[in-house]
Amino acid sequence: MIAAPAGQRPGGGANRRTETAPADARITRLRPIADTERDASRSGHADAAVGASKARRDAFAVRQRLNAQASGSQQVLDYLGRFAARLKDLKDALGTRLAGGADHDVRAKLDAVSAEWARRHRATGGRLNNLLEAGDAGAAQRSFVVRGLNGRDGRRAEGETLTFYPSAAGARSATVYVDANLAARDLAARLKQGLAALGVDVRLDAHERIRFSVSESKWSSLEEGLRIRGGGVRFPAGQPQRPALGALPGVIEPSQWSVDDQDALHASLRRAVHAIRHVESASETVQRTLRDARRAASAAPAGHDAEWARATSAGVAESLASGRHFRDVAALNVATSGVRAARVRELLALR
Repeated sequence: MIAAPAGQRPGGGANRRTETAPADARITRLRPIADTERDASRSGHADAAVGASKARRDAFAVRQRLNAQASGSQQVLDYLGRFAARLKDLKDALGTRLAGGADHDVRAKLDAVSAEWARRHRATGGRLNNLLEAGDAGAAQRSFVVRGLNGRDGRRAEGETLTFYPSAAGARSATVYVDANLAARDLAARLKQGLAALGVDVRLDAHERIRFSVSESKWSSLEEGLRIRGGGVRFPAGQPQRPALGALPGVIEPSQWSVDDQDALHASLRRAVHAIRHVESASETVQRTLRDARRAASAAPAGHDAEWARATSAGVAESLASGRHFRDVAALNVATSGVRAARVRELLALR
């Protein structure tokens, strides 16, 4: 019997040829499907890790914000406590002097009050303004007026272009065009928009007076350096001129108090009593803010629960074990974002 050629059945023609794919070829064709499933699995774990990590970061950010608010409120309370103690020392000294006592430290106590008030911005991180209103770090503003820019000055018969230079050196400027016969509200809005780039805010009070405000940390440099160039209507043309600025007084101005005579002693005593009431009222407001922040922080999710840890670690382990892939690195990066080395060492020490 003659053997048929390879690939041809016995008794069949050459055209009745059939081929059988090798086993390894069949496996090769099936492999992309398995790879796709593994990629989908890795993708799902990576997406889950991303979502869980975002929720964790959001919760952490909320807690950070609340803790910062609580810390800032405590800083303001500490300052108000010290300032109240200075005021009470002064009140007692003034009362003793007016009653005929021989308290020779009354001027020193007034100086101590003035010095403590001057430290307000630095001691509170810029959180407490001169109206004893507390806010975020650096939020304290100093309000002032500019002669030539009040509500009535908008109602001039001619328009004018005003250029504001925040310092004598002239670094950055802002230009505002003031139309003729502009209403006070419109003038304030025009100035607010134009001066925002310089960090100056503008508002109109209940009496239609234009009030400017700037961060307390910038007030001194602005007071000394502000220059305005006009067109000869409200401000002179040509060389920029220094305007007349007037800082609006705060609720407490100890630098204006005096102990030189009996009348001054009486006036300073009244002011000290008035100031103590203001400080105590401000302290109560800040204490409420502190309590609210602490309550909210304790109720906020920690963002580092066991379920998140198990889901994330399982997904990352499977991704890393299945091969080298960009998603593997991404998943690992997401899972470990925000993890400090010190925290890792603490956990390892528990083993």
